[in-house]
Amino acid sequence: MGDREFEIRSSTDDGAFLLDSISDLDLPYSKASLRLSQDDERRSDEHDFDYELARSKIEMKIATSTVQYEQMTRAAVERTMEKYRTDLLRVLENMNGRLVGLEKSCEQLALSVGELHTETTTQRENTDERLKALDLVSKEVARKVNILKDKMEVAETQKELEKASLETDTSTE
Repeated sequence: MGDREFEIRSSTDDGAFLLDSISDLDLPYSKASLRLSQDDERRSDEHDFDYELARSKIEMKIATSTVQYEQMTRAAVERTMEKYRTDLLRVLENMNGRLVGLEKSCEQLALSVGELHTETTTQRENTDERLKALDLVSKEVARKVNILKDKMEVAETQKELEKASLETDTSTE
């Protein structure tokens, strides 16, 4: 009839290890090494002690291998998750540092813009005041120039009057 898979059942009630067949396991060793031929099963009646001993050794090996496999898998998953967690934390810390730096830069930029606005407003007001003062000064200068012109005209007119009065005095004499 050929080979058939060896079935293992735990006889304990504590549920330490219970499998319906070896094919349910995904173990790194060969399933073929756990197969018994029908002839071996028939002969097991003759050698019950050897069969039971072999069976218990296989059960122990499977249980130990399964536990070791689960432990190795769990350890590998935990190492991988720890690596990713560490990498993620490092990336998040870098991002946090960059965001803090960006925040500081934005605050400094906002302060600079505020100062520039204040300075521009102050300079514009100062420029307006200076231009008004310059306008007043230029008007004052123009007024004084006109006064000087008027004085010069008065002085010239007085000279002409004196000359004319001297000429009339000399001609009457």
